[in-house]
Amino acid sequence: MKRLLWVVLVLTGLACRLFSPTLPPSPAAETVAPSAATPSVTVLSPVPSSTPTTIPTSTPLPTPTFTPSPVPTPLPVGPGLELDSVRFFPWPLYPGDWVSVSVGPRVPPDVTGPLTLTWALDSTDTLTAPVGLEGLDARLQARFYWAWRVPETMSAIPLTFTLFLPPDAFDPNLADNTLVVSVKPLPVEALHAPEPQAEWVSTELPGVRLHYLTGTAAERDLDAIAAEVAAAYTDVGARFGPGAEGDLLDIYLLDRVIGHGGYATRDWVAVSYTDRQYAPSDLGMVLRHELTHRLDAALGCQAAPSVMREGLAVYVAGGHYWPGSLVQDAAALRASAHYIPLSQLAGDFYMHQHEVSYREAGAFVGYIVERFGWEGVETFCRATLSGEWENATAQLSAGLHALGEADWQAFEKTWEAWLDAQPTSPETLARLEAELRLMETLRAYQRTYDPSAHFLEGILFSPQDGAQWNITADFVRRPHEAEPVALELLLAMAQETVSDGVIEAVERPLAAVEDALANGFPQTGLAADARAIVAAALAQGYEPYRLIPYLDGSYEVHALVQAAWPAQRVLMAAHVGMAWSVTALPLSD
Repeated sequence: MKRLLWVVLVLTGLACRLFSPTLPPSPAAETVAPSAATPSVTVLSPVPSSTPTTIPTSTPLPTPTFTPSPVPTPLPVGPGLELDSVRFFPWPLYPGDWVSVSVGPRVPPDVTGPLTLTWALDSTDTLTAPVGLEGLDARLQARFYWAWRVPETMSAIPLTFTLFLPPDAFDPNLADNTLVVSVKPLPVEALHAPEPQAEWVSTELPGVRLHYLTGTAAERDLDAIAAEVAAAYTDVGARFGPGAEGDLLDIYLLDRVIGHGGYATRDWVAVSYTDRQYAPSDLGMVLRHELTHRLDAALGCQAAPSVMREGLAVYVAGGHYWPGSLVQDAAALRASAHYIPLSQLAGDFYMHQHEVSYREAGAFVGYIVERFGWEGVETFCRATLSGEWENATAQLSAGLHALGEADWQAFEKTWEAWLDAQPTSPETLARLEAELRLMETLRAYQRTYDPSAHFLEGILFSPQDGAQWNITADFVRRPHEAEPVALELLLAMAQETVSDGVIEAVERPLAAVEDALANGFPQTGLAADARAIVAAALAQGYEPYRLIPYLDGSYEVHALVQAAWPAQRVLMAAHVGMAWSVTALPLSD
C-alpha cells in the first residue's frame, strides 16, 4: 500500500488539514462482470446481538428509527459505536466499487489515550485505522480510504467494526464496542448515466492540464470551459506569477456538487461542473478562488492563517459565490447580529458561519491592500511563515507586527471603525440574509440526502489519485430519485433569484425546501409539484436539472436525455386535471 499526505483547501471551508488516504492496489488488476440480478434496495443492518435488525435505506439516507419504549431508556454513557456514525463512500454501493468508510465512535471526554478501530471484512481480512481528529471540523473519526472493493454479489455482506480502548479506560458496556453493518450492493445495471462509461481523460492548455470525465457535461462543454480556465489562469497568474516553466497546473472537473463547488491542494484544483448545479457556482469565480490557493506560495502565503488565505482567495475572485463589494457586505454584517469579530475568526475559522466568515476575510484582505498596498499582503504572509506559533492569534499578530501594527486588539478596533464608516443599505443586508439562508438550507439538504457532498460530513477525495487508479464513483455518483432532484431544482431556482437580484422571490422555493426537509414532502404546494414534474420526466427518460416557472402555473423544464447523456432537451410541464403532464418541445434547427 502506498501512503500519501495531502493538504486540502476547500472552497466550502478551505483549510490546511492533513489527510492520509491509502491507495488501493490497481483496480485494473481486477475486473468485475456485470450482474443480471433483479435490482433491489440497499439495506443497513445494525447487529447489536446475535439477531440483526434490518433497517431498509432509501433516499434520504436515514438515521435508524426505533419504536419508542414506554420506559425511558437512559442515554449511553460509555464509549461505543452507533449505526448513524458509519458512512460509506460512495453511496449506494455497486459491485466493483472501491469503498471508503468513516466511523465516528462515541467517546466520552474522560476517555483518553490512543483509540483504534478495526474493520473485519471476513474471518481472515481485517483492516485497522487510528481514531483521530479528521475533517475540517476535526471530529474524532476512523477513516479507511479506498480500502475494500465490493465483490460481485447481490447478497448482503456483513462488515464488523470494533472499537479498541486503552486498557485503563472505563467502559460500562463493552457489547456496543462492536457493530455489524450489513450492506447489500445494487446491480451494476442500476447505475445512472454518465457513470457506467465515465473515464478520466485530460487535455493541455497553456500552463494548465484540464482533467474531466467522459460522457459528462464537462466533456460536452469543454471548449467553453477551456476559455474560462485560460482567462482565470491569466488573471490569477498576473497577480502571483505563473507556475514554474513546464510545470502544468492540474484542474479536475467533477460531475457532481461537492461542498459548495470546489477544493484544492498544492498539487491540484478540483471544481464541480455539472448540469444539476444547485450550489451557487460561477465557474470563473470558483477557478480564481482555487487557483489563488494553488499559486499564493509566490507571496509566502501557503502557511498563512486561514483568515488570510481564504480572504485572499475571495478577494482575488472578486466575491464569494456572487460578485460584489466585499467591503459593503462586511459593513452590513458588522451592523447585524451575524457579525463575527476578527479575534474569533482567528481560531477555528471553518467552524463559524461559512458565508459570514469568508466575506469578512475577503474584506480583511481588502483593508490590508487599501492601507498597505498589495505588497502589504506579502509582508504579512512572509512574517507568518516561520516560527512555532502557540495559536492562530499569535500567528496573526506576527503578520500585523510586520505591518507596523502595535497589537491585535488595537488593529481590531481600527478595523471595526473602518467598517462602521463604510456606506451600507437595508437592501444589502436583505440580500445577505437571503444568501445566508439559501446556503444553510443547501447544507441541510446535503446532510439529509447526500451527506458525502457536505463539506464537513463527506471526504474530500483526491481526484488526482482517483484518475491514477481509474476511480470515478466518488466524483460522479449523486442522488437521482425524484425527491432529491426536486429539492435540488428548487435550490437552483432560489439561487437564480438571488443572482438576478430579485430577493423577494427567494422566499417561495426556499420555504418549500425547508418545509420538505423538516416535515417530509407535502401533498400540495411547490415541493409537491416539483416532485411530480421530476417523476413524470424521469418516467419518460429525462432527468431535469432546471425549472423555470411561468405566470400561468406551467414550467419550462431543462433536462438531460438519459439514453443520450449528456444531450439536453427542453420540456414543458403543465397541470392537467389531477396530474402533471410533461411534453418535450420540438428540437430547433
